Amino acid sequence: MLKSVWSDSVAIARQAWPELRGNGGHGLANLKEVLGLQFRHHDAGEDARAAAEVTLKAEASMGRKIRILSTSQQLVFDFQ
Repeated sequence: MLKSVWSDSVAIARQAWPELRGNGGHGLANLKEVLGLQFRHHDAGEDARAAAEVTLKAEASMGRKIRILSTSQQLVFDFQ
């Protein structure tokens, strides 16, 4: 069984940069341009790294750490 704690980088970006709503949005393609991120879009590893960079930049922008999702919001996968 794999138990994973995760956070949604789009939800985090919405908190950090609400002005992007209706102005390009909070997806990685727009955040790449707005935040000056360097990654190959639609490559799983690159997208994951970019999402982590979004979270770190959001923390810096908001001046606080992002809370991880609660236990009730965690994903559990059973690969049997």
